[in-house]
Amino acid sequence: MEAREITLGYLRFLLRRAATLVFIALLATTFTLMLVGGFGVMDRLIIAEIRRGARQEVILNPKLQGLPREEIERRIDELAQERILTAGLDKPFYQRMPKYLLQVLTWDFGSAQFLTSDSGSTRVKDIIFERLPRTALLFTTGSILSVLSGLAIGLSMGKRPGGLLDRSMTGFAMISYSLPLWWTGMLMILIFSTRLRILPPGGFISVPPPENPILYGLDVLRHMLLPLGTMVLVSFGGMAYITRNIIAGIFQQDYIFAARARGIPERIITYRHALRGASPPIVTIAGFSIVFSIFGAIISETVFNWKGMGLLFWEAINVQDVPVLLGLTYVSIFLYILLIFLLDLTYAFLDPRFRAAMG
Repeated sequence: MEAREITLGYLRFLLRRAATLVFIALLATTFTLMLVGGFGVMDRLIIAEIRRGARQEVILNPKLQGLPREEIERRIDELAQERILTAGLDKPFYQRMPKYLLQVLTWDFGSAQFLTSDSGSTRVKDIIFERLPRTALLFTTGSILSVLSGLAIGLSMGKRPGGLLDRSMTGFAMISYSLPLWWTGMLMILIFSTRLRILPPGGFISVPPPENPILYGLDVLRHMLLPLGTMVLVSFGGMAYITRNIIAGIFQQDYIFAARARGIPERIITYRHALRGASPPIVTIAGFSIVFSIFGAIISETVFNWKGMGLLFWEAINVQDVPVLLGLTYVSIFLYILLIFLLDLTYAFLDPRFRAAMG
């Protein structure tokens, strides 16, 4: 009965958090739409897309070939005006707001002005979702490696505060955490690509890409090594230092002294008692490090020319491709909400105080 009550309490908590986060996502999306629409940016984008389509349709119509230029321009204007009225762009923005919100929620971001996907598609959805897995692959892998290495080293440091490992790694953690990722990345490119010539300076895949799936995967891994190594180098030290402080505090708790007094082996005390007590704050910090590393991808992906969302953001800024920028903003909102929900789910599962409250 108690386990059933805890499970129901856990589900109620998740439903409340999910409802809250969905509301926040809708609010953020609505605010972004109002901000863009209030200044007429949305209307200008849609009208430009309509005029571009009308021009292409009129020019490619074989029945209209040979007409004077003035007549062609008049027909383009007539067709564009007809479609503008059909789309309801003559109405106030607030009346069209529900339609735009539905389009965003169904991932219909329209067409890009200048950028295309690798397959040649101009749909913003295709462009973004072609890049998203690459960003997730690089930054999720890098964050997991940083967390695991930082956790292992921080655990050893926290068990023996003031020891040789603790003193040396504390200094290294401060140095590595203060290194700018872009500067460290360029230094790594200079050493391993320009000088030693053992790793590619950037990119996602070789040109032309290998046809064999295994060789393709190995080539992607080879291109990942430099950005991955840079990410781990500048971030695992901070994770190790934070873990060290948490573990050192846990080892000063009364229940740890009581466990030692009962003769429980040190290994069991470390992994069953200390690490379990330290897991909620560590998971929180690790989760937020993954979140912020993904959303800090613009600089790192640009340095290594990694064809992900961060580089796409930079490319869209350079060519002022507003539909792509808006699509990236909406997708970033949804990703942030999803990652926060997963973090809440994990934290609620690990925190013993939550389980006690649910019981």
